[in-house]
Amino acid sequence: MSSMLEAFDEARLAVAGPRALSDVLEQGRIVYLPKCPVALPAEADLDILRRDLPSHMKRKNVSYHPEADSVSGLGKSSSVYATTYRVLARLREEIAAWTQRMMPELMRDADIGTCSFRPLEEAGRAIDAHKASELIHVDAGAYGATNGDRILRFLINANALHERVWATKGDFRSVFARHAERAGFTGPGGRVGRLDKNTFDQLLSGLVRTLSTAVPLAKVLTPAPTTAR
Repeated sequence: MSSMLEAFDEARLAVAGPRALSDVLEQGRIVYLPKCPVALPAEADLDILRRDLPSHMKRKNVSYHPEADSVSGLGKSSSVYATTYRVLARLREEIAAWTQRMMPELMRDADIGTCSFRPLEEAGRAIDAHKASELIHVDAGAYGATNGDRILRFLINANALHERVWATKGDFRSVFARHAERAGFTGPGGRVGRLDKNTFDQLLSGLVRTLSTAVPLAKVLTPAPTTAR
């Protein structure tokens, strides 16, 4: 995992040019920031999210969706809804502003998506094997197929006591080389192909686009394509 990381401490970040971070990302590596560059929520708000939020959640995480200006995974009548909404909406704006300032070319015309919070660890939980994050997988993202777009994730560890522990089977290139043929991405002689949408997928995408103009969360609630694992 360490070979995939490129650390930018405060001193290095202070002199980083507009392509410094994006060049690392374009090489398929991970930018590691020892100190979070955006302001974290107030400690009182974090305490509520860590301590009280889990008992109110309907899913493994809660997410602020800008297209609907609401939080999913949590009932609006919940006593922690207002705090969760305020914290996630503000944090999303601050992360968007920082990434756009530090990586202007990469973030040009970017669609700023959801901001989520997950207070529960996977360790010790009964999780279906197809939903366990520790398995090799290539995420499609919360909105399903990206149709050629790329996803940039900005992750913050808000645990006051423990570090976030990551494990990897290698970068995308090495994982692809091991599993591409079985997944149907390569043909004779190792030629790399592509997976095209079938007629049903094309119709579903069109239906979701139409429906989401009236119901913004429709594209989120619609089942996403199966994650490759």
